[in-house]
Amino acid sequence: MSSSAQEPDLLSLFVHPVHHSGLHYLVGGSVAAMHYSEPRLTVDVDVPVVVRREDIPVFSRLFAEPDYYCPPPEIIEIEVARECGGHFNVIHVPTGLKADFYPSNRHPLFAWAWEHKHVENTEGGKIFIAPPEYVILWKLMFFREGGGEKHLRDIRRMIEVLGTEAATGFLQQQVADLGLQAQWQQAQP
Repeated sequence: MSSSAQEPDLLSLFVHPVHHSGLHYLVGGSVAAMHYSEPRLTVDVDVPVVVRREDIPVFSRLFAEPDYYCPPPEIIEIEVARECGGHFNVIHVPTGLKADFYPSNRHPLFAWAWEHKHVENTEGGKIFIAPPEYVILWKLMFFREGGGEKHLRDIRRMIEVLGTEAATGFLQQQVADLGLQAQWQQAQP
């Protein structure tokens, strides 16, 4: 949203700045699930992103104090260096809304997702949304790691709206390869 009379939203606060920076990113998580199904309440946006060492200062510029809390560059560097599971948050201080950034430099599915991303035109410009298969796989992995009925609920809604389009051969193969069969069964409507 670009009008100062409108409430800030996750896209204008976090996604549009990252998009305009030129970083390779995807909108994931519940925001992407809502794109493919129906709205629900969320106060954060998940953003898988490719972050090279030289990109780290970009976050401090995009998300500067006092409006944002952004981790120090050395913390982002630690998270980017992780083989997998790296993660850092940026918080919009006035609203409490946040972005969860997931450095995906070595994540094997990111390259596939980037090639199959959906381009959405929004009021603030274009954004890149992860394909539904990628969203479902991430939600299955998060459910396996920590539970959370919201992940299964999001997947079910996506399946109901997308129908057979959601259960592609790629998704089925990745469910098997990642050992997510039990979670996939639980997610069925």
